[in-house]
Amino acid sequence: MREFKDCYVITEKDGIRIGNARIERSWRIEDGKLVPGGVFDKGSGAWASFPASPMALPAGRIEGFSVSSGIRDDGGLSEEYLAVEAALSGENGRAVLAVGILPDSPFLSEHFLFSGKGTEDTDPALDAADRFRLPSRHVRVESIELFENSDYCDTLVKRESDLPYPRHPNRYRGDIFLMTPLAGGPALFAAKNAPCGASHLRRPDHTLTVTQEEAVLYGTGVDFAALTPGEEDEAYGATVGAGDPAILLPAFRKLLARKRKGEGRLVVMANTWGDRNCEKSLSDDFLKEELRAAEALGADFLTVDDGWNKGAIADPDRYMEHIWEGYHAAADDYWSIDEKRFPHGFAPAAEEARRRGVGLGLWFCPDPADGFRNWEKDAEILEAFDREYGIRAYKLDGITLGNKTGERNLSGLLARLTADGFFLQLDVTALERFGYLFKAGYGIQFVENRYTDWGNYFPYRTLRNLWMLSGILPANMLQFEVLNPRRHPEKYGGEPFAPARYEIDYLFASVMVSHPLLWFEMQNLEEEDALALRRIVALWKPHREALFRAEVIPVGEEPDGRAFTGFLAKTGEKEGYLILLRELNGETETIFRLPLPAGRIETDLIASNGEGETGKEIGPGGTLAARFSKENQYLFLRYRLP
Repeated sequence: MREFKDCYVITEKDGIRIGNARIERSWRIEDGKLVPGGVFDKGSGAWASFPASPMALPAGRIEGFSVSSGIRDDGGLSEEYLAVEAALSGENGRAVLAVGILPDSPFLSEHFLFSGKGTEDTDPALDAADRFRLPSRHVRVESIELFENSDYCDTLVKRESDLPYPRHPNRYRGDIFLMTPLAGGPALFAAKNAPCGASHLRRPDHTLTVTQEEAVLYGTGVDFAALTPGEEDEAYGATVGAGDPAILLPAFRKLLARKRKGEGRLVVMANTWGDRNCEKSLSDDFLKEELRAAEALGADFLTVDDGWNKGAIADPDRYMEHIWEGYHAAADDYWSIDEKRFPHGFAPAAEEARRRGVGLGLWFCPDPADGFRNWEKDAEILEAFDREYGIRAYKLDGITLGNKTGERNLSGLLARLTADGFFLQLDVTALERFGYLFKAGYGIQFVENRYTDWGNYFPYRTLRNLWMLSGILPANMLQFEVLNPRRHPEKYGGEPFAPARYEIDYLFASVMVSHPLLWFEMQNLEEEDALALRRIVALWKPHREALFRAEVIPVGEEPDGRAFTGFLAKTGEKEGYLILLRELNGETETIFRLPLPAGRIETDLIASNGEGETGKEIGPGGTLAARFSKENQYLFLRYRLP
């Protein structure tokens, strides 16, 4: 038996049991096959699932197994947890069941590693990531599907609920599932530890199948015909939980926060690409002025986006036609600095950045050619920029996973850059990326590109995407943009939701539970806007460490341009923050429902772009009155309960 705090693994003659004070699960070997055991909820003392049918493993009949365990923190990314590996040797190869469990958590995470002889077997059971036998055929299945590739979609969370018909297989697509018995008892939670949508390698037509007998989670991402001895392919796995259905999704959000320590504070980044001048503005003088403006506004980093390197295309009409893979084969100096734009390299910008206390960052594309075969060369390029210029923040773009080799090598790159202490922005706006739930401890997620130049930036829709995602994911793993709202009013005509209808400090407040991105050329802000933005950033900064650690919960109505909406950031049982927003509507007063107990509440106004206040009492059901003085207004408040 191995223990770590309340976590334990017990090795038995024919299997293992893994658990902590809140959950336990077992796996047994029966007749040469691995049987996934039931999931036991210790809080209710009841089973959320029972042992299911055996897993179909490419290793074939199991002839032996061994168990090892240890305490890990994923290279400092995560809180410490108990890690268990059960190595299963079979006639056709090897499978390793890897399980991790954090103390005092109602979840455990699991996946397989496969190696051995490839198989042409097309049995769909091979692609099962996990199997469960539900305690009742009367269950409600709730599915949550997450979306990336935000260049092509603008609803990033979709939820569905269903009562499966026991007579036939019921098939669902999604990334997170909650299965709740209608007659009562603990719910079963299952989230795929995999990229979302099209980024999921070998994505199945459905993710979950529920029949009268059991529920099966599909999609390992493994090409079983391509397996080779001595090289392990990591299959997509699952995070499995059990307990009260009302607490499991918030508990999952907390679990993700525990598994990614991050920077310890929210960071304001600036990037000039949002004004769509692309590479045309880039020069020593331009960066000098941007760094001056960054210091004045309070930005922590200025990122130099696409166009700084020799491999860029000078023709502005063909700019995005530069190659998107094979950089090292195209030119040895592809990632060298463009001497025409920067004759002295980044030395002048780096010196100016140091003088002004602003970090310098770069856009960079790891080379996806041959499954990121050149990942070590890519790491060396970025490490060289750090040594020469002190550049320690990188926006990683242009990523296409392609296969398990690509995933493995990209993981190696991210692990090395993280060990170097670099701040990473991982663009999830297009192509095939790790995304929200796979290897989620690395960096922050650069969620969307929106531009006034294209008339596709609507502030309420950016707020909506943050509001919806923060109901599932920790807000501190996300980055959302603020644009210069005065640009291109002609693209919007008289639209009520045009960016010009919003004050820039409101735009910042609407995304400040994430890592705010100043997505514009700062030197070109109107003076009035620069003053307003400087003020809100200065007022927000003393609270950003607390906001980073807080449990951020979306409150109010779903943003639609006319709602009362916002966020509660809970920093303790009796304290936290409220960011309350009135969109474009004619009402000056509203009632918010908050996840707080009835009783007295004290609020201190930190910042607002108008007059407003909240009530002094939280009513039954968490009701709290709030008053605003104008449309498109925010209230940034700190609250305390007695």
